[in-house]
Amino acid sequence: MRPPEAKSLGADPAASAVALPLRLLLRFSDAGHELRFVKHYVAFYFRYAQVSLLLGVVLIAGDYLVDRIAQADGPANLLRLTMAVPVLLVGLGYSLLPKSRRHWQPVMASFIVTVALCLIGILVRIDGEGGAGLKSWVGVLNFTFLQFYCFVILGVQFRHALASGGAIMAAFLYALWGHAGLSTQQAAYGSYHVVTVFILAAGIGWWREFVLRKEFIARTELDDSRLAAEQRALRLAHYDEVTGLPNRRLFAELATPAIERSQRSGDGCAVLHIEIDRLGGVNDAYGRGHGDQVLAGIAQRLRACVRSGDVAAVQQAAPAPGVVARLGDTAFSILVADIGGQERASGVAQRLLAAVAAPIVVDVQPMVLSASIGIAMFPGDAGDMAGLARCAEQAARVAADLGGAQHKFFDETLNARSRERVLLETELRHAIQAGQLCLHYQPKVDARSGQIVGAEVLVRWQHPVRGLVPPGHFIPLAEESGLIVPLTNWVLHAACSSLRRWSDLGLPALPLSVNLAASSLADT
Repeated sequence: MRPPEAKSLGADPAASAVALPLRLLLRFSDAGHELRFVKHYVAFYFRYAQVSLLLGVVLIAGDYLVDRIAQADGPANLLRLTMAVPVLLVGLGYSLLPKSRRHWQPVMASFIVTVALCLIGILVRIDGEGGAGLKSWVGVLNFTFLQFYCFVILGVQFRHALASGGAIMAAFLYALWGHAGLSTQQAAYGSYHVVTVFILAAGIGWWREFVLRKEFIARTELDDSRLAAEQRALRLAHYDEVTGLPNRRLFAELATPAIERSQRSGDGCAVLHIEIDRLGGVNDAYGRGHGDQVLAGIAQRLRACVRSGDVAAVQQAAPAPGVVARLGDTAFSILVADIGGQERASGVAQRLLAAVAAPIVVDVQPMVLSASIGIAMFPGDAGDMAGLARCAEQAARVAADLGGAQHKFFDETLNARSRERVLLETELRHAIQAGQLCLHYQPKVDARSGQIVGAEVLVRWQHPVRGLVPPGHFIPLAEESGLIVPLTNWVLHAACSSLRRWSDLGLPALPLSVNLAASSLADT
C-alpha cells in the first residue's frame, strides 16, 4: 500500500466563499468542512458565551433592583430572580460539563428562548401589578437585549439564532397584542420597533458569522497547505517516491521491533535482500521514466506475492501487512518473521523469483527480468537489523556473481570473503600510490630468426606482507572497484619511463604492448 496522501479536509474553500453571500443560513455544503467550522466556532466563542451568561445574570439582577427602587416592589419583580436567573445559571453550569461543546449550539439556543419566555411572562405580570412592563420602554429594552444576546453576544450560530430569535419575537408580539392591554395603534407602533430590532440584530448576527466564515476559509487554506507540506516532507523522508514503499530508514525502524519480538519469543526471522538483474539496460534502452514504471510494477508483484503472515515490516498506516522496502535503485528488502528455518525462507525466495521473472510490458514490448536474492537468518547470521541487512546484501552479490535468477543463504565463508575483498581493495589503493607495483616484461620472439621483436608489459604487485600477488587476484578487483583506471595510468607511465631509460642507455628501441581495460578505452 502506498503511503497515505494528504486528505482533503472539506469543500473547495474558494467555491464555498463565493456561495456564502447567497446562502441565508450560512452552511458549508461539505459536511466535513462544516463540522470543522462548528468546532472552531464553538472554541472561539466558548469563553465569551460563559461570560455572557454571567452578564445576563447581572443585568436581570439589575432590572430587579431598579424596579424595586423606582417602582412598587411586587411579586412579579421577584420572579426575575426566581425564574430567569436560575435558567441562566443552569446554562452556565452546563457549559462547565466536559462534553458541553458537543451540543453547545442547540442547547444555548434553547436556553435563550427559555429565558425570554420567562422574562416576557414576568413583564406581563408586572403590567398587571401596575409596574413598567410591556407597556413601557422596559419591554422594548428587554426585547432588544434578548435579540442581541441571541444573535451576537451568546455566540450561537446564525441558523440556530434565527430560529430562537424568531420564536422570541413571536412570543413577544403575542404578549404585546394579547396581554399588554394596548390599543391597536400602540400595539402596532410597538410591533414596528420589535420587528426593526429583530431585523437589525439578525443582520448583525448574519454578517458577524459571514465574516467569521470568510476568515475560517482563509485559515483552513493555510492550515491545509501547511499540513500537506508536512505530510509530503514526511513521505519523502520515509518512503520511496517511485514505488511508494518504505525506504531504508523506515524499514530499519519497523524491522527493529520485530527482531526484538523474535528474540524474546525465540522464533527465528530472516531478511531477504533482492537485487533486480540488468535493470540498468531498461533505463538505457527506454529511458528513466519507463525504468521507474518497471520498478513500480515489480514492487507491486513483490508486495502481492509475499503472504501477509510472512512480513513483519509494515506501513504504520496500512490496514494489513504485506509491504516491502526499497533500499536503492534496484534493491528491495523484506523481513520474514516467525520463520522456522531455511526451508520456509527458501520458499518465500522462490515466490519472489517467480514474481520478478513474469513478463512485464515496457513500451508495448514484453520483457523478462530476473533477480538475485540474498538471505540472512536471525539469530544465526547476525543479532541486529544492520548486521542482517549487511549479510543479506553480501549473499545477494554472490547470487548475482553466479549469474543471477537465484537465491543464496549467507554463511561465514561469504563474510570472510567480503572482509578480505574490502581489505585487499584498500591495500591495492595504497599500493598504487606507494609504488608497490612493478612491471614484468614478457618477450615476443620471432620464430624464424629467434630475435626479440617486442615485449608485453605485465603488472605485478609486490606486497610487503603477502609477497608477490598474482594479477588474477587484484586485476578483477580493480575492475569492480573502479581502480582499473588509476592502475592502467600507472602501468602506462611506468612502461613509458622504462622506454625512456633504455633509450638513454643506448639500447635499441623495443615495442611494448599493454593490455587496456574497456573503461580505459572509453575514457580516451
